[in-house]
Amino acid sequence: MPKQTNFQAEWEKVRKQLDKLSQEAIVLAKKGEKEVVRISKKGKLQLDSANQNIQKEKLYYLIGKEYVKSQCPGEPTGRLKELLSQLEATETEIKKLDGRIKEI
Repeated sequence: MPKQTNFQAEWEKVRKQLDKLSQEAIVLAKKGEKEVVRISKKGKLQLDSANQNIQKEKLYYLIGKEYVKSQCPGEPTGRLKELLSQLEATETEIKKLDGRIKEI
């Protein structure tokens, strides 16, 4: 005669295991969500940094152009001083962005 199984007792065991599995799945989903947010923030900061580097290259070009236009003056012209100030601000912003990228 086959052994009879107590289905109610087995169902309770299975239900507990399913509950445990669903709780673990929720925890993993939350961790995954946090990781996606972290990666997207880092990606945005990297794009901002790349944009600032492009701006820096443009400023180098404009500084060189202004220097040649003013026929290599001993003292920087007003426009040249303005460009150098912008370059300094851009480099500061790049350093800040790089620091924030490393923090993430």
